Amino acid sequence: MDGNDPFSRELRSARDRIAELQRRSGTASRPGRGLLPEALAELDGAIEELSVTGQELHEQTAELTATRMALEAERERYQALFEFAPVAYLVTDPVARILEANRAAAALLEVDQRFLVGKPLAAYVTSEDRWEFRTMVNWLRKANDNRVADLPVRFRRRNGGFVGTAVTVQPVRDREGGIRTLRWLLREVAFFEPERLLAPAGPVDEPDSFRSRQLEALAELDPAADLDGTVQVLLDAGVRLLEVDGFGLMLADGQGHLFAAGASDEPTLSFLRAQEHLVKGPCLHAFLLERSVHSVDLGGDSRWPQLAEAAAVNGIGAVLAAPIGLYGGPVGACILFCSDSRSWIDGEVLAAEAYASILAAALELAGEAQRTTVLSHRLHETLQRHAVVEQAKGALMARDGIDASEASTKLRDLARQSGRPMAEVARSLLRRLGVDLP
Repeated sequence: MDGNDPFSRELRSARDRIAELQRRSGTASRPGRGLLPEALAELDGAIEELSVTGQELHEQTAELTATRMALEAERERYQALFEFAPVAYLVTDPVARILEANRAAAALLEVDQRFLVGKPLAAYVTSEDRWEFRTMVNWLRKANDNRVADLPVRFRRRNGGFVGTAVTVQPVRDREGGIRTLRWLLREVAFFEPERLLAPAGPVDEPDSFRSRQLEALAELDPAADLDGTVQVLLDAGVRLLEVDGFGLMLADGQGHLFAAGASDEPTLSFLRAQEHLVKGPCLHAFLLERSVHSVDLGGDSRWPQLAEAAAVNGIGAVLAAPIGLYGGPVGACILFCSDSRSWIDGEVLAAEAYASILAAALELAGEAQRTTVLSHRLHETLQRHAVVEQAKGALMARDGIDASEASTKLRDLARQSGRPMAEVARSLLRRLGVDLP
């Protein structure tokens, strides 16, 4: 103790009074004076013990104060990290009612932080994803699994639009295993709309234009015919090499829509078409997140409850989807099926990813061949149009006695006035003049 606190001052005052009483009792002559010094001595000892106890209490209080200040500093540090984190974080109760939301979450949802607290998070989920969202929350409350990772969820924004996110949820449990809170991380991703898988983010630059052309070429691909059926051979061989019951391929077109491109058998192809129709499923998940996605039993997977019926009808149990990377990004996904449930090990995931890279190489060759064929057709059509225009110019020169420049100007004026392409105007002119078309 520092000696200046009220407790220390009171102790000093008490000891001074006892000392004075002891001095006086030593000089007193009345009977029984021997008991008083003894009582005063005991009282002095008790005050000494009290002084020591007070010192210990003071030290403990100082330690508690230091601990409280450290905890307060740590809490403020956590609050600052939570508040200013660049990723959207929320804390909710077990039924997903918002308890805390950081600034990034408020910006993501375009809602003031004050109005988020106390609201059910499901209220901000789009109607198309709300049932799946509630299913996931109920599953978390009943399951003993640690968390849900990268679940695609669309959230409504105040301006009427929506934002696509990959949601990770971490339950915080008490000693009995019950959920106290849910911690949410919302990571914005390029996502799909009901009509569009990936919306253009802005003006298309040259690399994106190249990628778009390559995707358009892949969209015209027929795995059973192109490259003498090499792609189809790889799909069929995947069943045997990877020891699965089915192997499928989904590709993206120029607008980013995933479509069923080929499969080892009809049930597999049917299930791919179900994913294409619902715009949901493991292939789309792997494509959007650019990482492998798997399920032990698709029929009971809370991420894609809409696919449970399609899985049952087509005899699909476990699935493993791996993205196919090409032209600077994913161009689709391959998917492995087992008729029964199956726990995928790391080696099987790596094997699927390696096979996806082999498919990517084959698709690059097939896509280039398809693109070359398309360009050849376009070049042929361009040459035909040019030949028609040149023949029409010659006919005008012969009929009107004008030179090539005047004939070209006259054709352009006719095309501008009619609002039709010059080649079409040239064909009409040649037909009127009775000239055979090339």
